[in-house]
Amino acid sequence: MIRDLKKHRKTKIITKPHDDIMQLLTYYRKSLKAFHRDERGVMSIVTLLTVLMLAFMLGMILNVCFQADGKIRMQNSADAATYSSGVVMARGMNSLAFTNHLLCDVFALTAFLREGKNNDAEQLAQEILSTWEKNAPALAGGVDNWDGNYDRIPNVSGGNFKNAGIDAALATKVPQQREMVTAFSNWARSFSAQVLPTLETILDQELIPQFQRALRGNIGQMVQQSAVDISTRHGNRDDGGTDAARGQMGAAIWRTDATQFRSETTDPNSPPVGLPVVDATDNPGGFYHQTALSQRKDLAETYLAQWNNEKLQEFSHVGPLSQFGNLWRGFTRGELRDLLAEHQQTNLLHVIWTPPEVQYSSTSEDLRPTLSFDWQQFTSPDMIPEDRSRNGFLNEQYMFVGTVYWQRLHALLPRLFANPLAGDRVNFSQGMLFLAVPRLARGHSECCETIEPTYRNDKTQYRTNHVPDNSSWGRQNRSVSWNLLNQNWQFKLVPSSVGLVDILAQSPGGWNDGSSGTGDEKKYVPPSLGNLTDHDIHFINMH
Repeated sequence: MIRDLKKHRKTKIITKPHDDIMQLLTYYRKSLKAFHRDERGVMSIVTLLTVLMLAFMLGMILNVCFQADGKIRMQNSADAATYSSGVVMARGMNSLAFTNHLLCDVFALTAFLREGKNNDAEQLAQEILSTWEKNAPALAGGVDNWDGNYDRIPNVSGGNFKNAGIDAALATKVPQQREMVTAFSNWARSFSAQVLPTLETILDQELIPQFQRALRGNIGQMVQQSAVDISTRHGNRDDGGTDAARGQMGAAIWRTDATQFRSETTDPNSPPVGLPVVDATDNPGGFYHQTALSQRKDLAETYLAQWNNEKLQEFSHVGPLSQFGNLWRGFTRGELRDLLAEHQQTNLLHVIWTPPEVQYSSTSEDLRPTLSFDWQQFTSPDMIPEDRSRNGFLNEQYMFVGTVYWQRLHALLPRLFANPLAGDRVNFSQGMLFLAVPRLARGHSECCETIEPTYRNDKTQYRTNHVPDNSSWGRQNRSVSWNLLNQNWQFKLVPSSVGLVDILAQSPGGWNDGSSGTGDEKKYVPPSLGNLTDHDIHFINMH
């Protein structure tokens, strides 16, 4: 029997599933009894859920803040880059206009000094003075010894002629005026010997047109580099370093036809790809060549007249007897005419680009007033539709779009907050190259108060005082002619009005995002615009 009991103890006891559960409950019974039977501890679970929810909300808020900060920085960058690049364009236009004036002034001064070298006016003036000296004794004898027409002599009649005292006056004035002519001619001869070779070298080597062509050849790079530098500063961290997540910000300047602003020379009859200017040497015998010759002649004659009026004003009041002033003016105009004829194909001005369909107009020989953005023309009820369409066409040609590019921002908790927008981020801004309307100002005009010369102790006193007229309102005396002789070009940001779909889809080219130390250029990934049209973009954009 004892053997049977041992065998029974070694036999495995087979239990049912509910028995295992009861054993488990029995095992953990003491731990379960440790929980309190009221609601203490419920807040621990709620706190855990709240912390998780706040963490999700914090991630969402941070993502929104990062996105908003990036958009604001990109838009500020687009505005600053577009405006800064536009200022470079305006300064380029003003530089070309200034050098056009400088070239015409060189022509005028060269003609002035050529006459100083030749002294043709001096020779004739000396002969005239000698003739006065020769005829002075005959004038002293009265009418009987005068074989000329005395009616032309002012303040002299037949009865008072012998008492006029002309011979005594001539005896005094002729030596004085001869001395004036000699002194002026010596000064002009000395000035010409020092300066004329330099001016002729400038014209012979076309140094001013060379500078203008160099400016046109580099203005595209300067404009684009200005935009890139401004955008890079906006994209860097506060310490100046590159954003590790998004890299450097890139930028580009575009024309309204979605072509990038650059410096390449194109057909003068095609829309420009850079500044709206044309080198007249690229259009021999054509519209631009004739326009450059006409503008150069008019402006050079203006500068020559200013030189003559400034240097010869005393001859108009003190020394008219020799006619030296009129002779000098005539000979210098002849020198200028010959000088311009020598440079029919060289030293031509840069001129403003003009649409082919309005180059040869029957309404005006000079197209610049027709194409001018004149405030009076805009407000005139007599402005014909053709002029308005021309102004609208030029308005489109002088618009530019600046774009900035940045890599997409990677969101926090990307598995929870997915960014559905693919491609790089891009913002834009639009600006216009223009000539400002003259501002209203009080006392805008000036009156000239001239004090006539007086002769006291052989000294001449002659001066002109400019007295501001503060009693009236008017516009400032600034040119609004839309040409390349105007040095008042400016640039401003304007509301977006051009097609943007083609521009936003274009690659800026040469965009180095700074993400690698090798300086490799990053390929632009345009944003997915889907079926958006220009009208849709204008509807949603904030410009």
